[in-house]
Amino acid sequence: FPGAIEPLEAGAALDLIREVNQSLRSDAFRKTDSEGNPGGLLELPPHITPVIIGDLHAQVDNLLTLLCENSFLDALEKGDAAVVLLGDAVHREEKEFLSEMDSSLLIMDLILLLKQRYPDRVFFVVGNHDSFSTDVMKGGIPQSVLWEKKLRECRGPEYAQEMSVFYQLSPLVVLSPDFLACHAGPPRLAVTTETLVEARQFPEIVHDLTWNRLKTPVWPAGYGKGQVKRFRRSLELSEATPFIVAHFPQDRTETLWLNAGEIPNHHIVFSARANQAGLFTRVNGTLLPQIWPVRKLLAESQRI
Repeated sequence: FPGAIEPLEAGAALDLIREVNQSLRSDAFRKTDSEGNPGGLLELPPHITPVIIGDLHAQVDNLLTLLCENSFLDALEKGDAAVVLLGDAVHREEKEFLSEMDSSLLIMDLILLLKQRYPDRVFFVVGNHDSFSTDVMKGGIPQSVLWEKKLRECRGPEYAQEMSVFYQLSPLVVLSPDFLACHAGPPRLAVTTETLVEARQFPEIVHDLTWNRLKTPVWPAGYGKGQVKRFRRSLELSEATPFIVAHFPQDRTETLWLNAGEIPNHHIVFSARANQAGLFTRVNGTLLPQIWPVRKLLAESQRI
């Protein structure tokens, strides 16, 4: 951006999302499913350094901060790194902003621009908020309904339809020799890599990957150590392989939880805190967490 970071004009936004959706049909590191669409599994090769970012929930400064730290943008330009966004890009979490959709519009423009510029180095993994489902609510606010309404009002029905296509074409699971990741949690059904490629044919698997959450006293139906172990084993991964999810922060202040639920090598990253943002990346061959203080880069760009 040569100046202020702002939402795109409607025509430019429609052209952008159409281009991205077309590129997703032959997305890098993904096999096609039986219907000829990109499969639900992204298999990231080991030579690429992953930058794994959790829920952003329309916190534009968090995305900008994480991209600007540790020379990640330079690594993207060189082709050495890949940004993996673990879904839930939209919908502010703060009580007073639950209905506000302008920041959701802007963060999706930024993500789509990143995908356009680095089509084989930026990957968006679908979360439960990345839909127009009436099931997505917060504090009684139907956020996904408002999200679709916002897109139709600002960008038109064609754009809203293309956003739905973007969600359908994006992956659900990321597999690498040294980590496994999805938005929410392991599927309850036994799976193989072939099953995950065909995941769109199994609504219950899609639901678990995007909605499941760690078992707690207030969420007794969630997953536990046994389900994580089975998920790794079904994909022929060792128990030492980090399994990284987002979706379910364990408190209201932190951004990373290691060995969450007392499950070894099961980590949660939630990157939408106002003051700090976490991610995982590979350092000297080991996948490690990093936490960065959030910088007000959006406001800085608007003063240029």
